[in-house]
Amino acid sequence: MQVVASPPGVLRNAMVTEFVHVNPTYYDEMCSFGLTIYEKIFSNSELAEFERDIFELATDARNGKYGGEPFVANAGTAGRIKIFFGYAYEKAKPGKVEQQRLIGTVPGLDDPRATILCRMADLLSCRGVLPHDFSVDQIVVNVYTSASSYLLAHKDACHLFDDGIYSVRLFNPRILAFAPSKHMRMNTDRGVVRALQSRGSVTAMTDFAKEEIQHCVPPMQIENRRDYFSASVVFRMANKRAIKNALTE
Repeated sequence: MQVVASPPGVLRNAMVTEFVHVNPTYYDEMCSFGLTIYEKIFSNSELAEFERDIFELATDARNGKYGGEPFVANAGTAGRIKIFFGYAYEKAKPGKVEQQRLIGTVPGLDDPRATILCRMADLLSCRGVLPHDFSVDQIVVNVYTSASSYLLAHKDACHLFDDGIYSVRLFNPRILAFAPSKHMRMNTDRGVVRALQSRGSVTAMTDFAKEEIQHCVPPMQIENRRDYFSASVVFRMANKRAIKNALTE
């Protein structure tokens, strides 16, 4: 990895870390891994505002106030829940990932509960993190209820979303790990590449990191695991074909 100067348009005091790897064709060259982490994009007061509203949203979801799928999905033994706005998506079936479809029956981005999430997206855009042509139409809140909560190793459904997955880590840090499928166990492996997502950091996944390698969030081995609450707010742009074929009933 390498720490670089803020790209044009990004806040000057932001710290930007880009990850690189060996070119698979020319081994004496380095190329982009497709993973960039931005820090100091948000102020402490903004983070406090985000966390206040998202904690309330997560608490209501965990208590069953919003019902179940597709709006609120429970990851079961993983100790994690997902809250969808704009679009949800079908669960992947082994060997049939390309058949996944968007689900258009969840609350839209104009829902009052998504107001704080849209504010985050607007700030990411005006502060130069989101590309100017990146139009957010799906926001997912991944809630990790304890340190033992995890995200299974997987690749996102590339046919549903245009390039670029952006996420903001809130409350407590977590590790985002990457590895080829043959080298990563389903939920506990630390991965070949490990990136710390600190509180308030923004993670951008594109190209290789998004499409060619698995990623996961492994459980953390720390004391007071039950009190280690964390959340990730994910911003995506669905592609037009996926929107056209979305489930609406």
